[in-house]
Amino acid sequence: MRAQPKYFVTTFGEPYAHKHPVNGACYPHRPGWVRRLGVEEGDVMLLYCAAKYPGHDREAPGIGIVLRTEIGQAEDIIYYRYLPFEQPLKREAIVACLDEAEKRKFTVPHYIANWVIEVKNPASLRKVLCKRAIN
Repeated sequence: MRAQPKYFVTTFGEPYAHKHPVNGACYPHRPGWVRRLGVEEGDVMLLYCAAKYPGHDREAPGIGIVLRTEIGQAEDIIYYRYLPFEQPLKREAIVACLDEAEKRKFTVPHYIANWVIEVKNPASLRKVLCKRAIN
Protein backbone atom coordinates (compact mmCIF):
# COMPACT_ATOMS: atom_id res chain seq x y z
CA MET A 1 0.00 0.00 0.00
CA ARG A 2 1.42 3.37 -1.00
CA ALA A 3 1.62 6.40 1.34
CA GLN A 4 -0.91 8.47 -0.64
CA PRO A 5 -3.84 6.75 -2.34
CA LYS A 6 -4.61 7.19 -6.01
CA TYR A 7 -8.15 8.20 -6.96
CA PHE A 8 -10.30 6.67 -9.68
CA VAL A 9 -13.80 6.90 -11.08
CA THR A 10 -15.23 3.48 -11.91
CA THR A 11 -18.35 3.11 -14.02
CA PHE A 12 -21.04 0.51 -13.49
CA GLY A 13 -23.83 -0.31 -15.91
CA GLU A 14 -25.35 -2.82 -18.25
CA PRO A 15 -24.65 -5.54 -19.15
CA TYR A 16 -22.79 -6.19 -15.87
CA ALA A 17 -25.20 -4.65 -13.35
CA HIS A 18 -26.86 -7.89 -12.27
CA LYS A 19 -23.73 -10.04 -12.13
CA HIS A 20 -21.54 -7.36 -10.50
CA PRO A 21 -23.69 -4.73 -8.74
CA VAL A 22 -22.12 -1.53 -7.41
CA ASN A 23 -22.59 -2.71 -3.81
CA GLY A 24 -21.10 -6.13 -4.59
CA ALA A 25 -17.50 -5.13 -3.78
CA CYS A 26 -16.14 -6.80 -6.92
CA TYR A 27 -15.28 -4.88 -10.07
CA PRO A 28 -14.22 -6.85 -13.17
CA HIS A 29 -12.25 -5.00 -15.82
CA ARG A 30 -10.54 -5.67 -19.14
CA PRO A 31 -7.29 -7.64 -18.79
CA GLY A 32 -4.17 -5.56 -18.28
CA TRP A 33 -5.88 -2.30 -17.25
CA VAL A 34 -5.68 -2.65 -13.47
CA ARG A 35 -1.92 -3.11 -13.59
CA ARG A 36 -1.52 -0.39 -16.25
CA LEU A 37 -3.46 2.09 -14.10
CA GLY A 38 -1.54 1.07 -10.98
CA VAL A 39 -4.61 0.31 -8.85
CA GLU A 40 -3.48 -0.84 -5.39
CA GLU A 41 -4.76 -1.58 -1.92
CA GLY A 42 -5.96 1.60 -0.19
CA ASP A 43 -6.83 3.48 -3.38
CA VAL A 44 -10.17 5.31 -3.51
CA MET A 45 -12.78 4.79 -6.22
CA LEU A 46 -15.84 6.94 -6.82
CA LEU A 47 -18.43 4.35 -7.86
CA TYR A 48 -20.45 5.92 -10.68
CA CYS A 49 -23.48 4.29 -12.28
CA ALA A 50 -24.10 5.03 -15.95
CA ALA A 51 -27.47 5.72 -17.54
CA LYS A 52 -29.99 2.89 -17.15
CA TYR A 53 -28.19 1.32 -14.18
CA PRO A 54 -31.04 -0.14 -12.07
CA GLY A 55 -31.80 2.23 -9.19
CA HIS A 56 -28.89 4.61 -9.85
CA ASP A 57 -29.22 6.43 -13.17
CA ARG A 58 -26.17 8.69 -13.72
CA GLU A 59 -25.17 9.00 -10.09
CA ALA A 60 -22.57 7.76 -7.63
CA PRO A 61 -24.11 5.83 -4.72
CA GLY A 62 -20.81 5.59 -2.82
CA ILE A 63 -17.08 5.03 -2.82
CA GLY A 64 -14.96 1.93 -2.76
CA ILE A 65 -11.69 1.45 -0.90
CA VAL A 66 -9.52 -1.04 -2.77
CA LEU A 67 -8.79 -4.14 -0.68
CA ARG A 68 -6.90 -6.12 -3.31
CA THR A 69 -6.61 -6.74 -7.03
CA GLU A 70 -6.47 -9.92 -9.06
CA ILE A 71 -4.73 -9.92 -12.42
CA GLY A 72 -6.01 -12.60 -14.80
CA GLN A 73 -5.88 -13.76 -18.40
CA ALA A 74 -9.56 -13.09 -19.19
CA GLU A 75 -10.13 -10.14 -16.83
CA ASP A 76 -8.68 -8.17 -13.94
CA ILE A 77 -10.71 -7.81 -10.76
CA ILE A 78 -10.70 -5.06 -8.16
CA TYR A 79 -12.08 -6.05 -4.76
CA TYR A 80 -13.19 -3.13 -2.63
CA ARG A 81 -15.03 -2.15 0.53
CA TYR A 82 -18.30 -0.49 -0.45
CA LEU A 83 -19.11 2.66 1.51
CA PRO A 84 -22.50 4.09 0.46
CA PHE A 85 -23.28 7.78 0.64
CA GLU A 86 -26.23 8.89 2.72
CA GLN A 87 -27.55 10.42 -0.52
CA PRO A 88 -26.20 9.42 -3.97
CA LEU A 89 -24.29 12.11 -5.86
CA LYS A 90 -25.89 13.16 -9.11
CA ARG A 91 -23.69 13.46 -12.19
CA GLU A 92 -24.16 17.24 -12.32
CA ALA A 93 -22.87 17.65 -8.75
CA ILE A 94 -19.82 15.53 -9.54
CA VAL A 95 -18.96 17.40 -12.74
CA ALA A 96 -19.39 20.79 -11.01
CA CYS A 97 -16.56 19.90 -8.59
CA LEU A 98 -14.05 18.65 -11.15
CA ASP A 99 -11.33 20.78 -12.69
CA GLU A 100 -11.37 21.26 -16.48
CA ALA A 101 -9.02 18.36 -17.30
CA GLU A 102 -10.99 15.92 -15.15
CA LYS A 103 -14.29 17.24 -16.52
CA ARG A 104 -13.21 16.37 -20.07
CA LYS A 105 -12.37 12.81 -19.01
CA PHE A 106 -15.75 12.47 -17.35
CA THR A 107 -17.64 13.48 -20.50
CA VAL A 108 -15.80 11.46 -23.14
CA PRO A 109 -18.00 9.01 -25.12
CA HIS A 110 -16.28 5.85 -23.83
CA TYR A 111 -17.53 6.63 -20.32
CA ILE A 112 -19.69 3.53 -20.23
CA ALA A 113 -20.11 0.39 -18.16
CA ASN A 114 -16.95 -1.08 -16.69
CA TRP A 115 -14.49 1.67 -17.35
CA VAL A 116 -11.88 3.04 -14.93
CA ILE A 117 -10.51 6.56 -15.18
CA GLU A 118 -7.67 7.77 -12.99
CA VAL A 119 -8.24 11.17 -11.42
CA LYS A 120 -4.84 12.82 -11.83
CA ASN A 121 -5.75 15.79 -9.62
CA PRO A 122 -6.69 14.25 -6.23
CA ALA A 123 -7.92 17.65 -4.98
CA SER A 124 -10.60 17.50 -7.65
CA LEU A 125 -12.10 14.25 -6.35
CA ARG A 126 -11.60 15.27 -2.72
CA LYS A 127 -13.75 18.31 -3.52
CA VAL A 128 -16.45 15.96 -4.82
CA LEU A 129 -16.29 13.90 -1.62
CA CYS A 130 -15.96 16.79 0.83
CA LYS A 131 -18.71 16.84 3.46
CA ARG A 132 -20.48 13.82 1.91
CA ALA A 133 -21.93 11.64 4.64
CA ILE A 134 -21.20 7.91 4.46
CA ASN A 135 -24.10 5.73 5.56
